[in-house]
Amino acid sequence: MLASLGLVLACGGDDSGRVPTRDGGPDGSTTELDGGRDMGSRLDFGTDMGPPPDRVGLCEACAVDAACGPQALCGALSGGERVCLKQCTPEFNDCPRGFECAEYEPVGFEAVCLPVGTICCVDEDADGYGVGAMCMGPDCNDADITRNPGADELCDGTDQDCDENVDEAFVDCGFQRCEAFGSGMFQETGESGCAAGACVDPAPMDCGLYTCSDGGEMGDDCGVSCTDEGADSDARCVPAAHCDDGGCEADFANGSECDEDSDCSSNHCDNGYCCSAGGTCCAADLDCPGFPGAGVVCDRPSDCEGTRGTIQCNATTFACETISGVADDSACDDTVLADDCGLFADLYCDGSETQPRPSCPSSCTEDSQCDAVAHCDPPGFCFPDLPDGEPCNEPSDCGSGHCQNGFCCATGDCCRTATDCPGSYGSPPTCDDARACQGTRDAAQCVSSQCGTAVDQPDDSACTTVIEADTCGLYPTVRCNGNIVQSAPACATMCTSDSDCDEPAHCDGGACVMDLPNGAACDENSDCQAGHCQNGFCCASGDCCSAATDCPGSYAEASQCSSPSSCQGQRRDAVCTGAKVCQTGPLVDDDSGCVGLTSNECGLFPSVMCSASQTQESNQAGRCDMSCAADAECDPGAFCNTTTGQCEAEGDPGDPCTATNQCSGSSSCIDGVCCTSACSGTCEACNVPGSLGTCTAVPDGTDPAGECGALDCSSYFDGWSGDTCFEKLDAPASAVACNGSRSCQTAADVCPGRPVGPARTTCDDTCQDPNLSTCSGTSSPACNNTNPGSITCGAGICQRSVDRCVGGSDNMCVPGPSTAEVCNDLDDDCDGVVDNNPSFGDGYENNDSCGAANYRGKVLTDGSTAERSGGLSNATIYSSGDVDYYRVFVEESGGSDCVFNCGDRERSTLRVTISVPAGAGSYQLCVDEDTDCSFEGGECITVAGGASGTLTARGDSAPCACVPFTSCSTSNDENFIIRVRGIGAPASECLPYSLTWQADEAC
Repeated sequence: MLASLGLVLACGGDDSGRVPTRDGGPDGSTTELDGGRDMGSRLDFGTDMGPPPDRVGLCEACAVDAACGPQALCGALSGGERVCLKQCTPEFNDCPRGFECAEYEPVGFEAVCLPVGTICCVDEDADGYGVGAMCMGPDCNDADITRNPGADELCDGTDQDCDENVDEAFVDCGFQRCEAFGSGMFQETGESGCAAGACVDPAPMDCGLYTCSDGGEMGDDCGVSCTDEGADSDARCVPAAHCDDGGCEADFANGSECDEDSDCSSNHCDNGYCCSAGGTCCAADLDCPGFPGAGVVCDRPSDCEGTRGTIQCNATTFACETISGVADDSACDDTVLADDCGLFADLYCDGSETQPRPSCPSSCTEDSQCDAVAHCDPPGFCFPDLPDGEPCNEPSDCGSGHCQNGFCCATGDCCRTATDCPGSYGSPPTCDDARACQGTRDAAQCVSSQCGTAVDQPDDSACTTVIEADTCGLYPTVRCNGNIVQSAPACATMCTSDSDCDEPAHCDGGACVMDLPNGAACDENSDCQAGHCQNGFCCASGDCCSAATDCPGSYAEASQCSSPSSCQGQRRDAVCTGAKVCQTGPLVDDDSGCVGLTSNECGLFPSVMCSASQTQESNQAGRCDMSCAADAECDPGAFCNTTTGQCEAEGDPGDPCTATNQCSGSSSCIDGVCCTSACSGTCEACNVPGSLGTCTAVPDGTDPAGECGALDCSSYFDGWSGDTCFEKLDAPASAVACNGSRSCQTAADVCPGRPVGPARTTCDDTCQDPNLSTCSGTSSPACNNTNPGSITCGAGICQRSVDRCVGGSDNMCVPGPSTAEVCNDLDDDCDGVVDNNPSFGDGYENNDSCGAANYRGKVLTDGSTAERSGGLSNATIYSSGDVDYYRVFVEESGGSDCVFNCGDRERSTLRVTISVPAGAGSYQLCVDEDTDCSFEGGECITVAGGASGTLTARGDSAPCACVPFTSCSTSNDENFIIRVRGIGAPASECLPYSLTWQADEAC
């Protein structure tokens, strides 16, 4: 709602009862016409107003509309502030957020954007910053409420406070701090930094035996001293430590030297040592009173009870004790503290042999019955002495021993605050600077709980409303306000009404100016000394003026033509009198009233007319033209014959002509005659016999103007010739004429009769046949696709077969991909040869001749099976024509097994088995007992693929050698040659065969 503006928006007028009106000036500006309100903001800038002001933005301070630009008006809000208000359309409410479109009386009921509330600020994110004099300032990002000049900077990688710096002076990271951790310990952490948009804490520092600097977790740093107001304070140390000479020390164990209870971990110090509470403490026997020998010991000081006997120091409790002692309290003398009794006086034992258990008092009657830091007050209790600044009624109440003015302090008049001090310590305020409304006074002050005087303290209250700070020229005088704190009052620099100005002045254009004399420009009665503003000027009454040109037109009479044939007339002018009032003057000669009247017809030449000149010739006949050079120099309906230099009447339709200007009315000179139309269509003319002057179609078959052009006959076809379709030949312009209907002949008229033209389409001779139902008339040629068979390409696994034709075109056969050749009875590398990889050969090559036989070592005729046997499993007959030779040496190793007498014989044998791979052709295995490789007789066998075969070869028979017929020995060592070759297709094989052999001997 707009209630906060306190404005009348759509109805009513101001308190004068006058209704404002607006009138558009020649420059589109608006002007307040009545004198009811100061609408100077709507005035054009005249000589009394200076140049146009600088432009300002919406909601920013203004004095006139011109300062707001073409889309805004300058208007006053309810508080009197004049600001720029954006013009708007109510049905669309095209206003910024926080504004409402409404008709507003102070701007002549124009629809403008008014703030909803008391603040005029264009602020889209509602953070108080935006555009306008009432904003807290400009906003660098009006779409983000967290970003404005008043925002706290955060450590997040962005700029919140609009100073174009990122993460400076951030407030969301930890400050220097001290805090407790663990069990009774404290640590100090330095101020956090900001890196890469994130808070970074430094490593904490252990405070050791100290608390934070102000005790406990108070303060931001670790303590470095344990004094409090100059005195040692155990509270400034951790629980396991105590304060001694301003430094924290670890509490002492029992048996350690001490001077007060807080020095000890047991919190009991007696006899100068630490021990558990309740006894006399010691570190060794000699520390106990009465040692050595028998003596008395105060075992329980709090009860003033002791024993007598042999004295020693207990090595566990570090307390003095007696051995086999009997009751004796005399060791509990008047130096033994039985009870500190709180604020009451300490209670000591008395040294008697038998003492009652001591009891603290519960009341007092005088200060001496209390501790030194306490005093006795009704109702008979000991109270702690009061610090400075606390209320008191006698000096003994105070720790300082001084009570004055009802409070404790060191000396003089005491106080808690300055208001407690007597009036003599201050003085009334005085107004020292009337222009700035600044004053001073002497003020009581309370320092260290003692009253004193602070001289010349700021206090402006003596600068009351009686004090004139400034008379402000034409603006109202400003005064002080009597407040304690004042700023120098400022004179007004602008106004919104005459009441904002002194007498004799008025508000104009947002500024106070002196009232004006007669003849000066004005916009309301209050502008004038005479109190009358009319016609924009000051005077006593009537229509006012500064010069005759200022008077309304009603005071002048326009020129009247008294003699049109001679162009003569008179007028009356307005005059501005010495009193600056408008009146009508006497008749004066002025022929301008005859303007536009014909003074002579001049035949076919143009008539002459009176001009707007105030002084004209009376003889008008002499002004007629006598010759011409152009049509414009003749009357309408006539043209200038440039040959004769005379104006002549224009011709009718059908009349001969050479130019259109010779034809009447809207006729044009077409085809040598005046024609009723432009006749610009195809195959038509205005000079067709029998129709002269009228546009008529040219007869069929003629083209006198050569208008018809060549025709494209490419869409007409002559027929097939073999596999080729031919078009009709294009028609040249010479073969095309008009058709008698205002058009040229078309392709349909001409092309069918044209001879054969260029070839259009040729069908593929292998993959297409002509479609004989096409290539006729306008039927485009078409070919029928055919497929005469297939084609094959590639070898081995790459071989492919495809259709010879695809889609009417020769197809391409592309072999499949090849791979590396492997032993699989296929042509893998697509070179036309199966299993032709050189790597398929075995490792026994070259062994393809008897002389190059591969030696396979020796075997024995006797011994274990392993010693007698050998073999191989990875030999191949590869490539084609391969022959493998192997040599095996058989050694006689068992003596003469077959010889029993001289003349007997024995020999070595070698049994060889071959396994031929499946899929191979037949292999021949041969074994020879000699190295000539003759392989005679039955020394060879043939074995089919996938089968095995065995062949036994015998060595030469060796006779026994008798020496001399008493013993016999033989030597059957033998070399055997093995040959393997292929003898049946295929003649080679990449798959391996295997051989095994075993030696023996035979008789």
